[in-house]
Amino acid sequence: MADQRAKGQRQQQLLSLDLRYPVWIFEADDPRWPRRLNSLLPSSHPAKIIRWVASFSEYALHLSPLQDSSSNNGNTKPATRAQHAKLAESALTQLRYDDTCDADSIQVIFDDRGQRTAKQLSSWVFDNHESDWIDPANVLRIEWTWDKVPLWDPKQCMAKISGLEASDPIFGVATLVANDDELVFAAGIQKTHSGEGIRKAEFECLDAGAGGGVVKVVICPPRWVEPSVQGLMLRNGPKNKHNQHLLAGTILQHAAWEDVEEYVKGMRPGPLWR
Repeated sequence: MADQRAKGQRQQQLLSLDLRYPVWIFEADDPRWPRRLNSLLPSSHPAKIIRWVASFSEYALHLSPLQDSSSNNGNTKPATRAQHAKLAESALTQLRYDDTCDADSIQVIFDDRGQRTAKQLSSWVFDNHESDWIDPANVLRIEWTWDKVPLWDPKQCMAKISGLEASDPIFGVATLVANDDELVFAAGIQKTHSGEGIRKAEFECLDAGAGGGVVKVVICPPRWVEPSVQGLMLRNGPKNKHNQHLLAGTILQHAAWEDVEEYVKGMRPGPLWR
């Protein structure tokens, strides 16, 4: 009964994101527990996160914000309307002239007479003499259209846009799942999980088998692990039975211990892939 109820909740979560099977899901490589090869489906492909600006707390991944929040300088006093307008206009102008920016994939959220409204950056009017010009003071935030992750949001201390590309790629596996059973298996979540935390994202597939390029996916909650189980413990070395058990059935099972250390420390130059 609990399994069926949770299955319905996961389905509703996908529908709330306007998604239907088949969907791509992404699971980041976890430095504590290397992925077992038998957990991969035939539709799994190596992938990496792109242009990411989310925090660990928001997505439960090992990520850091890209925005420069130092502009507050410890001052928590709310910005005046004029200061807010200047910050918003600066962010919009930076995106406007950034050759790496796809204006069709970014939207501006603004206050339209009390209504929260969205407009694509590609349609944004910068000339204040035009009839459909919007005062930057009314801009609430700037975000990626697909996953709603903010690029600029003064409420989150994101007063500047420092860049659109992540300096340290986050590698993992993207899997095309055809139904709920495959989602549960590929994501490694329990059947009783409600699907809370499933979010949209964009990733880049790293092999030709998936067609390459950017893939729109969802991130599922972290893979379930018995709470009492510890991850790899480097200090115990390669002969430790606990470490050997965690490495069994993974691509690192017969790897040199230096490769294991590189993976755990996040220094691996690519995804943990078969």
